[in-house]
Amino acid sequence: MPVSDRPESGRPAPLALAALRGVRITATPAAIDAVTWPHSALLVRIAPDDAFVIDATIDDAAVVADHDPHAIIEDEPMFRGTWLDDAQFAALVDRLEWPLPAVRPALAQGMVSGLAIKLCLLADRTLLIVSASVLHEIPDRLGAVA
Repeated sequence: MPVSDRPESGRPAPLALAALRGVRITATPAAIDAVTWPHSALLVRIAPDDAFVIDATIDDAAVVADHDPHAIIEDEPMFRGTWLDDAQFAALVDRLEWPLPAVRPALAQGMVSGLAIKLCLLADRTLLIVSASVLHEIPDRLGAVA
């Protein structure tokens, strides 16, 4: 996933939101925790019983059903995201009306400029996640976040 670059004009480039491929899982927390995900996968815990696993496949998640026969496991095509650089993250934080978690890693969710966003806060970087259904709103509401 790209980090937006600044064009030669010096103005921030628009956010480059790429499709995030992965699986969405609704299952008991214990069933989600039972999976050993591929090294390249990123588990985004939306709620204790709801997860989006970036760069994972349904086959990777199949073991969830062994622990929760009522689990729902499906490809998730609707999320877009980008890794934020330090300046983009700082600019976005200035617009938040809700507190960020004090400890990383964590997931923060809330509204910014009328858009629902998720921030996957890792130890050393931050992934901005939005629904593909709001992509047309990003330039006017978030711009380059700087």
